[in-house]
Amino acid sequence: MKKLLASVMGFVMLAACVFGGFISTLTVGAAKSQTYGDLTYINYGGWIEITDCRTDVETVEIPEEMDHTTVRDIGDNAFSGCSALTQITIPDTVETIGANAFNGCSSLKNIELPVRLQKIGFNAFYSCTGLSSIEIPNSVTTIEGFAFNNCSGLKTITIPTNVETIGNRAFYDCNSLTEILAADGNKSFSSKDGVLYNVDFTKIICYPAGKSGENYTIADSVTIIGDAAFYNCRGLTEITLPDKLTTIEDFAFYYCSGISTVILPSTVQSIGQASFYGCTKMTEIYIPKSITEIPVGAFSQCIALSDVYYSGSESDWNAMEIDNTMDMNSTLIKANVHYHSEGIVKPIQGDVNEDGVFSVADVLLLQKWLLAVPDADLANWKAADLCQDNVINVLDLCFMKQMLIRIEFASGFTKE
Repeated sequence: MKKLLASVMGFVMLAACVFGGFISTLTVGAAKSQTYGDLTYINYGGWIEITDCRTDVETVEIPEEMDHTTVRDIGDNAFSGCSALTQITIPDTVETIGANAFNGCSSLKNIELPVRLQKIGFNAFYSCTGLSSIEIPNSVTTIEGFAFNNCSGLKTITIPTNVETIGNRAFYDCNSLTEILAADGNKSFSSKDGVLYNVDFTKIICYPAGKSGENYTIADSVTIIGDAAFYNCRGLTEITLPDKLTTIEDFAFYYCSGISTVILPSTVQSIGQASFYGCTKMTEIYIPKSITEIPVGAFSQCIALSDVYYSGSESDWNAMEIDNTMDMNSTLIKANVHYHSEGIVKPIQGDVNEDGVFSVADVLLLQKWLLAVPDADLANWKAADLCQDNVINVLDLCFMKQMLIRIEFASGFTKE
């Protein structure tokens, strides 16, 4: 057996009940580990828990009863590491699937869950990569965190009517998942276009990582973006945040590597740890003054981040608590901060003096700057980087002159 299960020690529960001088003692016998074919189980007297199985097993049929006692639970780690398991029959008497119960059962392509099942435990189906679909029975009330972690083949899933609790990251690393549907009548959860929300649409819980489309607008009523809600949604290039948003939880946009611009509404009060971790194409972000703390890793691996537009003053920014443990927010600290910003203003190409127009004055300023003329400072060097190589040189000046000639020509042609 893969796990050495020590016999559960017998225990004695003393109930001291004093009634007219009488004291009674109640003794409960020991629950011992036993075997049934490839299975190991414990008989607790009123029910049986499956605790272990041979790791090389390919098919398993769990009976409804053992020792004339009902099989009620599949315990923690019961089938963990059974990578050869292709088929399992679970009786309808089972009510609980424990933590890590089917961890690593990568050959399991189908599983029929029992009709009396009430709880799916933490990490229960971790790395069951062969599962493409699974039907959760209506009896289930609780799906714990990470329950379907790394079920990379899972494509669709429906949350039935009676589910009341879904733990954080229940569908973590399900990169093929295209939709999560909440059944009509569920009092805790809703879905829209295959995206999972809480019932009143004030919190977005999970945007399926395999969902097609480059743009997504979060429901206007949302105030909270949940833990890892957009985890690894690399296909998204633009996400529109709602005006009522107050909270962005941990890992919310972890590795949304296609996003280049983030505009946080002025209502946002907090962002979580690693909330934008790995957003490698993010070049600019608008941060409102209402945010006073940046937790560890919030902008880690945001290697392209160059500009922060901040609604507060420089002193407000300096008072910001930025946790840069292990340099995990160094890109934010090194970015160019624009104070008193009301949003993100895109620079006008060529407008290096930032007077709102591109003209001869900009060409002359860039020319002086390249010649190192004293006091010839560029108000916006990015507007001069027409080659988009993060280097300002004579080639950019040539492009600016060509742009100006084309503009003047077009203007003259229009007047004719």
